Amino acid sequence: MKPSYSTFYISLISIFLILNFIASPQSTKKIQKLLSEKSTGKLLKHGTLSVYAEFSETGKPIISFNSEKGLAPASNLKVVTSGAAICLLGQDFRFQTKVFAGMNILKGDILNSNLVITGSGDPTLGSARIKGSKNLEELCSEIYNTISELGIKRITGNIIADDLLYERNPVPDYWHWIDIGNYYGAGTSAFTINENSYELHFKPGKTPGDTTGIWGTTPPGVGLIFANSVTTGKEGSGDNGYIYSAPFSELAYLRGTVPAGVDTFTISGSIPNPPLFFARYLRDYLERSGIKVLGEARIPDLRENIDYSQMKEIKTIQSPPLKDIVFIVNKRSNNLYTEQILLALGNRTSGTKNIDEAIKSMLNFYKEKGLDLSGVRLEDGCGLSRTNMITTKAIGNILTFMTKQKDFEAYYNSFPIAGVKTDPGGFKTFGIGTPIENNARIKSGTIHGVRSFSGYISNKSGKLISFSMISNNYTGSSREIDELYKEILLLLHN
Repeated sequence: MKPSYSTFYISLISIFLILNFIASPQSTKKIQKLLSEKSTGKLLKHGTLSVYAEFSETGKPIISFNSEKGLAPASNLKVVTSGAAICLLGQDFRFQTKVFAGMNILKGDILNSNLVITGSGDPTLGSARIKGSKNLEELCSEIYNTISELGIKRITGNIIADDLLYERNPVPDYWHWIDIGNYYGAGTSAFTINENSYELHFKPGKTPGDTTGIWGTTPPGVGLIFANSVTTGKEGSGDNGYIYSAPFSELAYLRGTVPAGVDTFTISGSIPNPPLFFARYLRDYLERSGIKVLGEARIPDLRENIDYSQMKEIKTIQSPPLKDIVFIVNKRSNNLYTEQILLALGNRTSGTKNIDEAIKSMLNFYKEKGLDLSGVRLEDGCGLSRTNMITTKAIGNILTFMTKQKDFEAYYNSFPIAGVKTDPGGFKTFGIGTPIENNARIKSGTIHGVRSFSGYISNKSGKLISFSMISNNYTGSSREIDELYKEILLLLHN
């Protein structure tokens, strides 16, 4: 009997499935062979390589190589923190900064009370990085307009920036001294402003070894005295300048070099006391704009209890939605944004007031969802601490878990896209001309001796794969590690 068209069609599908089933183990064997060779070679002989990948739909493992060893993940930790934040807060969550005044004691054009701005931990406040968020000057102008519209021309009380929603412990215990004075090591606060950072402008000398001068800072008035030991480097040597300062300190030590051949060179540092800086900045702005302030600019005493029942809310400033903040967390690997959303998820779900407790809230959330987090020990949410420890299997499992969540699209879209030059992430040229291009979504991580990739890639059958790859204590360059990761991704695709 001649086989029917349907029978023939089913046979072809069966053959295809069999061949596809056979191809997967072959690719796995190739990856396993590659990893075995590389892990004992010069690049990783004295280090540790861990790789894990699974099908996102089923959770079925594809490759597991040292996948249960706890390693420092660097910024790959951001995919863990941002995932929990989106799940617990929702992609449309917005921070709210509120302005209060004692309106019951307004006499004519005089406000006989304090003006209090209450922080909610909004990492975008005073920064125009995200559409819909106003920069520092625009923010002060908005507050001024609100006060002016009420007819107020004189404030007899103080300008207070209330940062007491969280504890004043801005920096995790295991961040390095070399990091915390610089912009990427900016500490957390319930009252962040201008991403808790400033620009420091140098005047380099003409030849290498010359001393440098300081033009000033943007914005001005960051509350620091600079001890400058930065010298002039070779032309084109780039930013090798470091700012050493601590939270709440008034002294910053400047070391390293900035390049010759330019009139000015700018590096970025962390503001030591963001709420106090803003209170002072706003007071000066109001004075310059014609509103006399008789009181001082300050932050609350730790034991101070501001009686909001005797005050009226006159302005609410909303942040952009969380999905836009997470976009910056993963596309631009922003440490401050990550730590602030970690604090927010802990505070909103468990009432926590510090990073340590917020981390517990995050890990408990994942554990309650059935995820195995054995081998995980975290000191922050962004990965800057070298003492963080997590497994590639845990990250891979979390990535797969996220594919089942209602806000997965916002999460997925926050990952840098490989080989797309218009993407704001750091993989504009990675994998161009290969099946990785415009396919792989990769969050990278780099700190001293650590290089990591985690994300998603679709194989040639269109199935989504969750992957995580971490190398610790390798010998050589991160570029060599990246090439290894590229080989692995190509094999996963095939």
